Parts: sequence; structure tokens; C-alpha cells
Amino acid sequence: MSLSKITIKKMMREIFTEKSPWRVAMGEREQVTTQLKEQLSRLNNVEIDRSYYHNYYNKNKSEHLCSFSLNDVTSRWSHYDFHLLLNDKYEMAIEYSYHDAAIVSNIAEIEAFIAACQEQLDRQAALLNRRTKVRQFKAQAIIAQVKQIADEDNFEFFTENDTVKLKLFVRLSKDSAIEIHIPFKQFQEVLPNLRSIIASVREVYKQGVKFKISQVNNWHDSHWIKPSGK
Repeated sequence: MSLSKITIKKMMREIFTEKSPWRVAMGEREQVTTQLKEQLSRLNNVEIDRSYYHNYYNKNKSEHLCSFSLNDVTSRWSHYDFHLLLNDKYEMAIEYSYHDAAIVSNIAEIEAFIAACQEQLDRQAALLNRRTKVRQFKAQAIIAQVKQIADEDNFEFFTENDTVKLKLFVRLSKDSAIEIHIPFKQFQEVLPNLRSIIASVREVYKQGVKFKISQVNNWHDSHWIKPSGK
């Protein structure tokens, strides 16, 4: 999960009204830059001058006041870089990308914008946490049932899972296993049939029949033998 470019642009439009541009004279730049860095560095999950903007943005150094990065707590590597610059009218602007910028009125607007971004990220983190707990509950329910079946029908298994499914590996022989994908969305429908599914696969394997599921390509169309009358 992450903040989309559209979401960031929308929040910039809502918070930075551009009604009272913050103009910074040449002699004030060092003082303003120090003020910005001191106040923004006190905020949670904000890093100052993390990104080296000079070459990437091809900006003149004299236009740049400071940069800050907003870290996404749900992802170790995810962060959002913003740059505080002066335009040709000496007005402070906040820039997210080449074409996404807004005029800043005061530092309170910057702090309000950061707070809005963090609130959105917090909501996403809470939603992600709830979904993770639901997946864990479903995975535990599936594993508990498979363990009971495995004990009764005498087979070995292990499981893996991602965000959408649990992968069940049932040992068929020393060197072979069947991989069954159980979508979390359909796990309640699959559970009652799981014993018969596993038993059928094991029985077919015992008879010496091996199979795999393949992706169907368009060039296979001419090879299909259709039922009579169709």
C-alpha cells in the first residue's frame, strides 16, 4: 500500500491555498532554511535532506532550501521525497515531482500537509493490519483441518502463503508432491471438500498417473478434440 500520485496532488491542492505566498529574500534564505530543517526534523517519520536532488532535478542550488522525506511505516523501503524551493518571484514552493508543485504560505501549511499524508498512511497501515490478521486466521483454520486429515489419512504436508492464497504441498512419494492453491476468498467453500480433493489426487498418483496444470495458449485451439455434437 502507498500514497498514489493522485492522492498527493489532491492533498496539495486542498492544503496549499496559494493565497499568501511566502516570499524569502536573499538575506533570509539561510535563516529560513535552518528554521525549516529544525521544525520538520521534529516530526515523526520525517527525514531531512535524504535525497540528493541536485542532479536528479537539475535545479540551481540557490533555488533550493531543503528537502524532506516522509517515510511509510508499512514498508521499509517506501518513502516520499518533497523539495522546498524558491521560484523566480522568490516565493516558496513545495515540489513532489517535475509537474507537481504548490506555493507555500507558511510552515504551518507544510506541517499540515505532512500530517494529512501521515494520517492517510496510518489508515492504510490499520487496514493492512486487519487484512493480515484475517489472512492469518484463515491460514490457521486451513492448516488445522489439513493436519487433522493428514493424521487420519497418513500423509505429510507443508504450507506457504502469500496475500491471496495458501499453498498446500502434499507429499505423494519421496521425490514428489502435489501443490494445491487455496484462495483465502474461497477457503470456506474449499474446506469441506479438502479431504476428498487430497484423497483423489493421492489415489490417482498411486495408479501411476501423473499430471500437471498448464496454461492454455491460443495456438492450442486447433488441437482440441471437442465433444460430439459441438
